[in-house]
Amino acid sequence: MPRQPMKQTAAALSLLLLVSCGGSASHPASSFVSYQGTTLVVRSVRYERSPENTLRGSAVCEGASTCYLGGEILVRARNSDDFARMSAELDLPVASNGPDGLKMPVPRQYERQWMQALLKEPAVLTAELAPVAR
Repeated sequence: MPRQPMKQTAAALSLLLLVSCGGSASHPASSFVSYQGTTLVVRSVRYERSPENTLRGSAVCEGASTCYLGGEILVRARNSDDFARMSAELDLPVASNGPDGLKMPVPRQYERQWMQALLKEPAVLTAELAPVAR
């Protein structure tokens, strides 16, 4: 991605962080998002949690070998204006902009569900689970 659009994305998202209000990643104020037990519902689509989803320290693991950092996902925006609008609609703020993408906090053990939901959003180019630091 060229540097100028990434700077524009970061600037737009920083502005979004300053003007957003209400709710949090663990208790969204959005009418588009709900948590029903271990199921995430985004725009009326249900995302079920894997029964193998367990916590191991700061990591979330699915089975014996698939682990990722709990509480955040990495996202790349397709268009900064559309992404800012989507982020506000879903009450899903951006925590920071790093070399691996925009870090978005999500409730622990809902990372994969949020990743799947965001991949269906037109404003999202990529969404990935955050790797556990080695």
